[in-house]
Amino acid sequence: MRLVEILCERGLITLAQLRGLVGPANLSDDQLAADLVHAGAITTDQLAVALGVLHGVPPALESDFARADPTLRKRLRAHQAANFRSIPLFVTQSRRVAVAMVNPANHKIVEELAFVLGASIEPMVVSEMVMAHQLEVLFAMPRRRTTGFNPIVSAAGRAGLPDRPMSAARPSSRSLKQTQ
Repeated sequence: MRLVEILCERGLITLAQLRGLVGPANLSDDQLAADLVHAGAITTDQLAVALGVLHGVPPALESDFARADPTLRKRLRAHQAANFRSIPLFVTQSRRVAVAMVNPANHKIVEELAFVLGASIEPMVVSEMVMAHQLEVLFAMPRRRTTGFNPIVSAAGRAGLPDRPMSAARPSSRSLKQTQ
């Protein structure tokens, strides 16, 4: 089941809202969710609830981040939180640590978090964009802003020479004389 199906079944989005997005069939669930949140169609908490249904775990809501225990956060370094894409939130009534995770189905990360935090883990799901925001707020970690453009530096560019094709190079004096 896809995230969009859950959002439609719960009445959080309509087919008209979905059609208003550019190429929704080609978007991944994360991209589609980000577009819906940015368009104002759903809130991040509604997205978290839908992700909870999709993954079969409780959602990590904004209120959960607001009550996050700073002492638990100190057990996890910023780079670990970013690599695990996880943030410890609070101790549950069953004495487990509730952890907001982008991928709560990854058992390897759950085991590593249990070791690092020294407690059993209760995974909670959160979207990628909320995780990026919370890492920025709680761990003072700047978000990675991507433009979709990944330039490849040529050998000339690494050598300190201008990185442009030969046809874009400045014309030589000989070619200038020929054109006159």
